[in-house]
Amino acid sequence: MDERIKLIERFIKIFSAHKIRCIFGDREFISGKQSAFLSDKGIHFVMRIKVNFRITNAGGVSVSAKTLFRDLKVGEYKILKGKRIVKKLF
Repeated sequence: MDERIKLIERFIKIFSAHKIRCIFGDREFISGKQSAFLSDKGIHFVMRIKVNFRITNAGGVSVSAKTLFRDLKVGEYKILKGKRIVKKLF
């Protein structure tokens, strides 16, 4: 099992999942396995991603992160509601 999942499970065992308001991570943190784990536990998460990622938009269409966030200025953010599929382009 992934070390990050083990660490979160350990925290949950000691403090419970409802004590976790949100997990912040860098682009190296997230994987399908980790995001599914967090979602299954009801834990919100925020991940920083690179422009070479693709994300499903509100209509379920896969678009580049650069396109999805093109309206943002440096220091601004956007909250994406609902489940999204994120894929890294190579």
